[in-house]
Amino acid sequence: MRKILFVLALLILAAAPVCAAQSTIKIAEGSACMGDDKSRKQTETAALTEAKRNAVESVRTYVSSATEVKDFELQKDLVSAYSNATVEVIETLEKSWYPVLSFSFQSVEGPRAVVIHHPVFSKDRIFSGSVSALFAPEHLLSSMIGPISAYMPVSIFLMQTDGLFIYDVDTKQIGLNIFTDPLYQPFPELVALCRRMAAVRERSGVYRFYRKVGEAPITKAVEWRTVELHGTPWRLAVAFAKDGVGR
Repeated sequence: MRKILFVLALLILAAAPVCAAQSTIKIAEGSACMGDDKSRKQTETAALTEAKRNAVESVRTYVSSATEVKDFELQKDLVSAYSNATVEVIETLEKSWYPVLSFSFQSVEGPRAVVIHHPVFSKDRIFSGSVSALFAPEHLLSSMIGPISAYMPVSIFLMQTDGLFIYDVDTKQIGLNIFTDPLYQPFPELVALCRRMAAVRERSGVYRFYRKVGEAPITKAVEWRTVELHGTPWRLAVAFAKDGVGR
C-alpha cells in the first residue's frame, strides 16, 4: 500500500488596502493511502482534497491570530483574500522532495513575484515544513541587465513558457502575456514565434514589432536561450533591429 502526500503552499494575496503590507504563505499537508480500492488518480485527488481542507483550517486560524484589530469586516476581507489566493502544489513522489520555483503572480506589494520553496527535514528525514523566499524578478534582473542594455541597441526580456513576460527592459511590457494581450495581436508572426520560443529551449527567429511601444514597427531578430531553476524554465531572449546589429 503506497501513501501519496501533497503539500500546498498558499500565497494569501490580500485584496483590501489595509492588508496590502505583505503577502502570507501558509503550508498544509494532505495524504491518502493507495490500495486495491483506489487508483493512483483517486488517491492523489483524496490527498489533495485533504491538503486543501487542512489549508483552510490553517488560514482561518491565522486570520484569527494575526489580525490585531478584531474587526469582523477586516477578518472577512482576509478570508476573501484567501479565497482568491494563488495555490502552488508541491508534490512528493517516492518520498523524494525537491525545491520548487513558482510561476509569476501579482504580489500585494506591487510587482509580479515568484516564490522558491525548499523542503526542510528532521534528522530522521521526516518532512518538517519548508523555507520560502519571495522575490520580484524585475527588480533582481533590472540591476544586472539594465546597465548592460542601456549602452546597447538591444531589448532583453525573460518569458515564462506560458507566454508571460516576467522581465523586459521596456517595463510597460512586464506582466503582459504575448498570447492574450491586445498589444501583440496585430503581430501574428511575433505571437507564432513566441509559441515556438515556449516550446523550444534555444533558437533564433525574425519578427516585426515596435522599436518601442508607440513607435513604427520594425523588423527584429531574436536569439533565445533557457535558464532554469528548480525545474521551472524561463526563456531569456535578446532582440535587436535586423539591419542594425550582427550576431
